[in-house]
Amino acid sequence: MNPNFTLANSLKRQWLRHSGTRLPVIVFLLGLGLAVATALLRQNQVNMEAEAEFQRGVQRVTSEIRHRFGLPVYGLKGLQSVYAVYPRLKRAEFVAAVEARNLRGEFPGVRGFGFIARVARADLGAFVAAERADGAPQFAIRQLIDKELDDLLIIKFIEPARANVGAMGLDIGSEAARRTAAQQAVDTGIPAMTRAITLVQDQRQSVGVLMFVPVYAQGANLGNVAQRRASLVGLLYAPIVINELLEGVNLATASGLDFELRQGAPDSTLLFTSNTLGPQATARVPLFVSAQPALLAGREMSLRVFSTPEFESRINHALPWRVLATGILLSALLALLLRQLSTGKRRAELLAERMTAQLRHDEERSNDFSVCASDWRWETDEQQRFSYFSENFEKFYGRKPTQLLGQRRQDLWAFDAANSPKAVTDHLAQLEAHLPFKDFEYQVRANDGAMAWISVTGRPFFDSNGRFLGYRGVGSVVTARKQVEIALALEVANRAETERVFNDWLRLQSAALDAC
Repeated sequence: MNPNFTLANSLKRQWLRHSGTRLPVIVFLLGLGLAVATALLRQNQVNMEAEAEFQRGVQRVTSEIRHRFGLPVYGLKGLQSVYAVYPRLKRAEFVAAVEARNLRGEFPGVRGFGFIARVARADLGAFVAAERADGAPQFAIRQLIDKELDDLLIIKFIEPARANVGAMGLDIGSEAARRTAAQQAVDTGIPAMTRAITLVQDQRQSVGVLMFVPVYAQGANLGNVAQRRASLVGLLYAPIVINELLEGVNLATASGLDFELRQGAPDSTLLFTSNTLGPQATARVPLFVSAQPALLAGREMSLRVFSTPEFESRINHALPWRVLATGILLSALLALLLRQLSTGKRRAELLAERMTAQLRHDEERSNDFSVCASDWRWETDEQQRFSYFSENFEKFYGRKPTQLLGQRRQDLWAFDAANSPKAVTDHLAQLEAHLPFKDFEYQVRANDGAMAWISVTGRPFFDSNGRFLGYRGVGSVVTARKQVEIALALEVANRAETERVFNDWLRLQSAALDAC
């Protein structure tokens, strides 16, 4: 067997064996990579959707906080319109105006509405007397820290009175935070709010603020600060408890978020925290956090909103894992299927390879037998013309195949006494009948002019429709054998002739003796 073929066959078997193992592994790894990429993409989508939902929640929380801080302003501006019509409002009329509103329902966290008058220190006595005469016989001035200022900002009215004990008569201008915010409202003409303070009417001493809305004389020119100060009638104000104002914001927004509101910078005084987790809130790291400034009633504050466990539990973190598990399972099944297919294919290819090798072996064996039994192989077409000679033809026949291709066998015959025309005629009849023949012997003229004997055996072959296509067979040079046979035949003939002549002589001698 050809050693190159054996090496190639071995390499092919090795490649098939390894490819049958590697291809499923490669497919599985590619599928695994795709599953991981898909899971990461899905996780990213889940995170983006959660982030978007969180931002929508932040917007709802921010909007609700602004709305709640805007409610006291809305109420104070309602009273401002009353003062526009009745600039010298009496105590009973102010009480009626406040009682006309549902304070607890409309304005959460607002302890009441009041009116603050600016009073020069020189006019203080007359002011107190006028208030006592206007239905407040117990009216008295009370100050906090700065008690020597030239003007006082005195709470003239505050309703409901029962919820604001200790506030009436208080000079808010005697404390810097209250005075600063009140003056800001007067100078700007827009609502202003104090920084975090403790309200005198809040028994729990929780964080509170005062909201101020200025009231100017009707029709006054308010083009600059001096004109606004000169036209001031007073300040409407509202004491606000921050915890009560912002209580239930997260429930009202249905956001599932917690938030913290600080007085100024992010690290400044804490005004409010929803703190749904209680003490656990400080130890927990939220998944989403939003920190942003918030301008509320003219004061810059810091709002920090963060996700709660309840919000985070709604995020479908299991979906990417399910995608990953499904991808891994499908990749494994596909790899297993490919493994089975490649193994079956490899088995089929190996079987085909073995069958091919066996056929090749059988063909080589048959060829070896044919070569041993004859000198060359030949083939003719349907016209009995030579169309093929094997490679060893020239070696045995002595002529190149190209010299004989296209010729018929009868074109090559040479006749003498030993080459019987009858045998040739019988052979031609066999060829015309498309019959197989064996060991037909004939003479040809060699290149050197000598006669050579050829022995051929042939079988006809046909197409699938039975149409004759020609002969295939083998041939051998049998000159030496034929020469021996002819020599033996001549010797036998010579012996027979000698015996005949001798016998005739004996008969003649016998006849002569008898005659004597």
